[in-house]
Amino acid sequence: MAIEIERRHSPSAGRVVEIPVVRTKYMYFEKEIDYTGRTERWTVCNNQSHEPLGLIQWYGAWRQYVFEPDDGSIIFNNSCLRIIEDFLTDLNIKQRDKFRQRVITPLQPTLS
Repeated sequence: MAIEIERRHSPSAGRVVEIPVVRTKYMYFEKEIDYTGRTERWTVCNNQSHEPLGLIQWYGAWRQYVFEPDDGSIIFNNSCLRIIEDFLTDLNIKQRDKFRQRVITPLQPTLS
């Protein structure tokens, strides 16, 4: 999934900001740039109505990104759920790689 950068005026920032967006056939994922947590948070929106469908954010107890629907009346078919699953998989892999880069491996003794 390719990330596009959209430029929009942000009332909270008082300026034009660049917002990462991933577009798919039925929905798009918009990164929350004002979020100050250590991980990313993404809003999932409908392509036609632009209504929020839910939120993707880090769930510490499970140590992975999860999707939280906004409303119990939202329905998804298998294609929509697969798109969300693919997006979650990409985020979880990137987060796991970031964690592995931070872990310091002990030095191995060298034989002289």
